[in-house]
Amino acid sequence: MEEKITIKRRIFFINKSFQFRFLFIAVPIMLLTAIAIGVTIPLLYQSGFKWRFVFAFIVYSITLSLFSILYTHSIAGPLYKMGKVLRDITYDKIPTNKFKFRDSDQFQWLATDFERYIETRRKEILLKDKIVSNLDLLKEMVKKNQHSPNDCAAAVDEIINLLTVKKQPPSLF
Repeated sequence: MEEKITIKRRIFFINKSFQFRFLFIAVPIMLLTAIAIGVTIPLLYQSGFKWRFVFAFIVYSITLSLFSILYTHSIAGPLYKMGKVLRDITYDKIPTNKFKFRDSDQFQWLATDFERYIETRRKEILLKDKIVSNLDLLKEMVKKNQHSPNDCAAAVDEIINLLTVKKQPPSLF
């Protein structure tokens, strides 16, 4: 008999500032909607116009839907933009301008980290180009057989140095 392994979450709030900001917006809207519906339903039934309840429900639903769409733009927009840039980076099309989100977007820290990643990729592409250039030079030296073995060894050493550049991840704290 297999035992089920349960994974318990240890972190309740992953991004406290975002989650609290969302709660401080969503809870009052839900509260106002509940109050509005609570006040409107008895008034509509007393007046005998039951179709007004349907109209009120539609108005509340549309209002809440519009708020949700507008608010989620500040989340979905950055993810969309990052995905688009990642697809470009996959084909070594590095953006020339600085990567940033709109001021109203959520997760500004992610734009900073992503810009650091783009800069790293930009350096890697330049390094790759330099390595290819050195290999082409070495190939020409070998073809022409005009250079000493020491010159060829120096070119190989340069390529090895370029390939063994050590990177240190940036400190998060």
